[in-house]
Parts: sequence; structure tokens; C-alpha cells
Amino acid sequence: MTTGDWTQATDREAAARTVRDWAAAGTGRRVLLLGGARGSGRTTVLRDTLGSSPGVVLVDCAAQEVEAVAASVLRALGVDGPETARGTFRELVAKAAPVTGVVLLNGQLAGSYRGSAAPQALLDGVVRHLVGRSGPAGWVAVEADPAARVDWAEATAVALPSGPGLPPVADDPRAERSFDPQDLPELIGQAGFLVSVDRAELLDALPLAWPGGVPHNSLAADVFYLDVLGVRPDPAQRGEWLAALHHRLLSQGTDSPAGESAVQLAAELAAAADLPWRTVWSRWFPTGRSGLVRAVPGPVETAEPGLLDGRQVVVSQDLDIPDEDVDAGIVPARTSYVWDRATGELLSGPHRRTAHQATAPAVQAEDGWERLSWSQGRLRAGGVACAPRFPFEVTGGVRSGDDLLLAGTNGLFRIELLAPVDPDGPAWASEPLVEPLAFEAPRALPPEASAPTAEWLAGPFTGSWQPSADELPEGLVDPGAREFLSRIGVPLAAGRGTLWTSQLPEEGLAEWDQESDEDGGTRHLYRLGQWLGGDLLLDGARGEVLLEDYDGDTEHAATSLTAFFVMLRLFCDPGRVIRQVNRRYAAEQVDRWLRTVDAEAVEGSWHVLLHEQHDLDPGLWGEEK
Repeated sequence: MTTGDWTQATDREAAARTVRDWAAAGTGRRVLLLGGARGSGRTTVLRDTLGSSPGVVLVDCAAQEVEAVAASVLRALGVDGPETARGTFRELVAKAAPVTGVVLLNGQLAGSYRGSAAPQALLDGVVRHLVGRSGPAGWVAVEADPAARVDWAEATAVALPSGPGLPPVADDPRAERSFDPQDLPELIGQAGFLVSVDRAELLDALPLAWPGGVPHNSLAADVFYLDVLGVRPDPAQRGEWLAALHHRLLSQGTDSPAGESAVQLAAELAAAADLPWRTVWSRWFPTGRSGLVRAVPGPVETAEPGLLDGRQVVVSQDLDIPDEDVDAGIVPARTSYVWDRATGELLSGPHRRTAHQATAPAVQAEDGWERLSWSQGRLRAGGVACAPRFPFEVTGGVRSGDDLLLAGTNGLFRIELLAPVDPDGPAWASEPLVEPLAFEAPRALPPEASAPTAEWLAGPFTGSWQPSADELPEGLVDPGAREFLSRIGVPLAAGRGTLWTSQLPEEGLAEWDQESDEDGGTRHLYRLGQWLGGDLLLDGARGEVLLEDYDGDTEHAATSLTAFFVMLRLFCDPGRVIRQVNRRYAAEQVDRWLRTVDAEAVEGSWHVLLHEQHDLDPGLWGEEK
């Protein structure tokens, strides 16, 4: 149901009869949108017609953020809300007992600011789940404007007429904006604007300034990702949000013009704002961003201060495992780096320690540092929160007075405290209760995908196998496959993207099977490796890549070797960090890219990889090797 599908009622009484008849028709996961001009009496119609009916829950949305409406709905349904329970609205509302219906008054006035995108977000993020497969409501009736869209449920839209004798129009209870959202692309890069603007107003304006989604790797995307990572302080603690934004900007480094601009803006923020803490240096890769280089390849479990030849350093380790456990072979290896503590400059590494070798320099331990560990959403020492609030990605560190070295899934960084830490402040939510108003815009297909090189395809992997033309089997007659193998080669994977091809240098293309083709000839199938738990095969006659399951049935995996490995490279992008907050975006983004390469394959075997592998296995979703 979209704009233009509205039924115009002749008067309020007719509208009330329509609403009553609609509700009486049963509880079939249906939605009623009641519209009309301001002052047409739609609130009164809904309240009087449905509000007092048995088994009906009523919630007023006027001037309420979508999350606040969702929390009110949960309370009205008798379900623990975000104050006491963890989870998304979809997960929490599924615990509610069935009800006849839910009435949302003033849905068109949702949001804190006039002209907000919240009314549509209310439909998509709350109403959708109330009448969804696991939702408790037989129906939902909501006040809406003509622009409202419902394309995920059976919807009926009724508009009330305006005319004499109707109640006076009430003032819009939402706040006036302090800036025009259309000016946001210019304003957002100004430190003075960021220091003075209300965080909630800035977030509310994002979908109005960028209706097609905030651009990837932009400052608007940084603001968006801070929100979905849970950094949502009260207005009185706005300095916390500015400190988090300063950290995200500084983490972009100065390796590119865009990074230099971000670091400059971070310096301007630090000069203009009263920050409770300040990032001194950062080797952290912000979630939601992508780039060709990461300062630290993979997570950091420990950051230990020490002295190396009289120089203050910090040693980062990918595993919090003592030397003796590595030496005994309990874990196969541990990797460390040595950084200058004052500047964050990489001094040496990677140093790999195994049961048979130890290449790291001897760093003298330094006393006076207190270890911090993640507990109940905060970094604590002795059970007391003694570090600023951070998203769940920051998992540990050490502290000496106001000097903190912190580490986690995205790297490490150093901060200094500029104000006392509130030990009782609640932790940031690990994920939003409802989907945010804004979203990230789709990215264009990387140009490398159109003309892939051996170096680009092998980027996420350990190398490639490139046989000469003479080493290829005679049954491989497809010219495109022969050229790909001898000119570019097969990336050598050991589990990345669920692919295993590490046997190729020793075994080569082993013949897997011979089949009769449609023309009466013989088709040779060659084994490339293992993928998605099955055998990845190459059709020697057509160059098609196939996936064979345990029953011997084959499925189309790609039209050619080039197509398959381009698709795999796009999936296993090494220059990004995938977390729960951006996993769905990453899957949808890669889905769009892959459809331009081979739409048939995306509908088949690749769909499992993109949309059914819900875990965040680092090898699957593109962490560094």
C-alpha cells in the first residue's frame, strides 16, 4: 500500500463505521492507516472506536522518538523493555501474549522534530513487527499521513475529510529545527556546528539530508555508526558523544586526503569542546568504515606497557595467552606488535611466537599500571568502572592515573582522562532497540571487479596458484578457464569465505568425474577445492564453476572462474570490519555487487553465504588473515 491507495470517507461517522467494520473483520495480521487533514478528528475516531475494545492496547506517539514508542508498546503489552531486558524490539515483542490489536495515536507526529522521518520509521520498525509472523497483534491501527508506505502487510487506508464543525487544529508538539536539513552536507564538517547541535536533532536530520542513505566512509556515516553502536548520552553528557566522534575521526589516520581532513576536524573539535576524555593516538579501525590498510590486522586482546632500550612502548597481542601456553603448543601461535607509547608509531612487528620460535624483542615490564577488563558493559578494575563508556568492541586495557591504553576487536588506542569517570553510568546498548531512521547508501561496484588482477583477487588470501598452460589437463578446453588459470591463478584459501584451495600447488587440478554432454561428447569435471561444505568443481568444457553436495547433486556457483573469484573477493573484502551492527548492510551491499556479476548464482549457492550464515566468523566475514 502506497500513496494514492487511500479511501476517502464522506464524514467522521462514515469513517468510524469503516474503522469498526475493519476491526470486526478479524485478526489477520492487518494494518489500518487513518489519515486526513490536521484537525479532522482522526485521533478521536480511533480512540472512541477502538481504544476501549477488549484486548486492545493504546499508545500515544506524539513527539516521541520511535524507540520511546517501542518501549511504551512493550510496557503496554506487559513485556520487559530495554530498561531491564536486552534485545531488539522484534525479539522482545515476540515474548508478548497475543492481543486483539494495537492502536497508535498520533503516529504522524512521531519524532522530536517537525518534518521528521520518524512516522515512516514507526511503521517499518514497530508496526511491522507487531503484526509480523511472531508478533502478538492481530491488527494495528495507526494515524498516518498520505506519504506513509506499507508494503509488508495487508493495509487499508482511510482518510477523514476536513470541514466546518471539526475540532480546532492542535499545534504540532514537536520542536522546531535549529537548521535546515538540506544544509546538513555543508554544516556537518564544521566543528562549531557539531559542538553546538543537539545530537538527537542531527540524527533526525540525516535521512532528510540523505534520503538515499548516508554516503559510505563519510562524516555522516560516522555519526550514524556512533548511534547504532549505542553511543547515546543524555544531552547533559554531550561531551561524551563529542569525545567518541573525536576518537572516530582521529582513527582515520593521515594516509589519505580524507583522513587528513578528518584528523584536522578532530583537532578543531578538541579545541572547541569540553571533552571528558581525549584520544591521544589511535590504531583503531572504526566499524562501518572500509579501507585498504588497517593499522593492526585483526583483534587485540592485550595492550601491555613496557620499556625497550629505555623507550616507553606498548606491546599489543592478538591473544591473551601466556608464553608458556604458546611454548607448550596449547595454542598454535600468538602475534604481537611493538608501538611507541607517546605517538602510536609502529616500531616493530608482526612478531610471531610458536612452540618452536619467538621473534619478539625483549620488552621490560613496567609497574604502576592497573588492568581493565570488560564486565557488565563497562571497563572495570576491581569490579569498579574506571574508564569512559565505550561500545562493546573495546574489551580491555590498562590504566595508570588518567592515562589509558585500550584494546579490542578493532585494534588499540590511547586516551587521557580530562574529567572524572562516572562509575555508575549505564553501559551503551549493544544494538538499537529499533532500526535507526537513517541508513547507509549502497556503494558502487569497485572498478577492480570489472578488470580483476591476480594481486587484487589474492588480496584477502595467502597467495595464488598459477600453473603454466602445459600443466593444465587436456580435458580443460574452455579458453576462458585456461587463460584465467595461467594468467591470473586461483587464490589459495584456507577457510576464508568457507573456501579451501590450499591443496592445488601439490595436487593440481585433479579430475573429479567425466560425464556425457548434450552433444554426445565427454565433459571433464575438475576439483578446485572445498566450498560451503561441498566440492567446488570446474566444468572443463564450458568453464562453469559448480558446487557438488554430499549426494552428488551439482549447483551453479558461477559462470566462470573469473566470476567466481571476483564474487569471492568482493565477499572477503579485507579492508572492512563486520560487526553485528553492520552485518546486514554488508550482506545486502555484497548481494547487490554479486548480482551484477552472476545473478543466477546469487539466487542459489551464494544466498546461503550472504543471508543464512548468521554467525560472525572472522574468516567468513573478511577479518585479516
